[in-house]
Amino acid sequence: MEFDKLQIIRPLQEIFDLALKKIKKNRSIIKKKIDKLGYISKLKKLNDYKIKTINGDFKKYLKNIVESFPNIDQLHLFYRELIILELDYNKLKKSLGAVKWSFETIEKITFEKLMQLGRKKNREELNLIFKSYLGRINSIIKQTKKEFEYIEKCRFHMKKFPAVKTKLFTICISGFPNVGKSTLLYKITKSKPEIKNYAFTTKKINAGIIDSIYGKIQFVDTPGTLIRPNKANKIEIHANLALEYLANQVLFIFDLTESSYSIEDQFKLLEKNEEYSKNITAYTSKQDLIENQTIEDFKKLYKSKKIKYKLITEFEDLKKFIQSNLKKWVLDNQN
Repeated sequence: MEFDKLQIIRPLQEIFDLALKKIKKNRSIIKKKIDKLGYISKLKKLNDYKIKTINGDFKKYLKNIVESFPNIDQLHLFYRELIILELDYNKLKKSLGAVKWSFETIEKITFEKLMQLGRKKNREELNLIFKSYLGRINSIIKQTKKEFEYIEKCRFHMKKFPAVKTKLFTICISGFPNVGKSTLLYKITKSKPEIKNYAFTTKKINAGIIDSIYGKIQFVDTPGTLIRPNKANKIEIHANLALEYLANQVLFIFDLTESSYSIEDQFKLLEKNEEYSKNITAYTSKQDLIENQTIEDFKKLYKSKKIKYKLITEFEDLKKFIQSNLKKWVLDNQN
């Protein structure tokens, strides 16, 4: 889902004002077209044009919101959980309902007033119909003002949501901060991640895609995760949501340099990852900074812990592992 492409939600008052300006601008043109009609017929045609212009602008605008803004109940669980985490899910749902209500109500009022125009035959009644129409429209604008403001607030926030393909087979790259997840994502997919220089070096969830003859595979670089579920910040919670709702497979990264976290803590985090997926492959990063003996010692330690997950210690072996499983992963995801 590409939330960054959602249109800006402008206030209904703005749409109304633009429609009135359009009517004022085109008034002389319309008058010329109906110049040969009788007075009452002219007045009917003029008010008919005004009502249809206002309705047309609202209809186009509101229909576009209804059709382009996602039905949040039908969003993938990952995005629904993000909305629950960062916004008021029920308030957003109610506000989106106000858009549909506005659309349907304006259509209904427009139909009623156009029918009344056809039946009335004196100036006062015809002008009163248009005046009444404007009053009803103003009432709708005031009634839904806060709802439209909240949708725009949510849209502005949601445009920063990660753009992931929820229907693709997804491998989440997991591990502590600074273990080389973003670098690995780039090496595998050539997707340049957004990286910031602070505690969680990856600012947000990044994604890259491998396109093969069998189909596409998505790799998701999750922000650094820590072993502290009760104190997790939003970035960590995002990572956990990705692991829980996106991951078909987890690629867990060990950093044998122990520059930031001990090997034992990394084993604890691997164990925590089991809460989200049983399809885990372990991989050691930063091989160029590690002596061969360190890698061999780690292999023995890994084996001694009787961990059932495959361990890969070379990038070339990781590439072969991915290539050999691409067909199976894609086909499994299609079934």
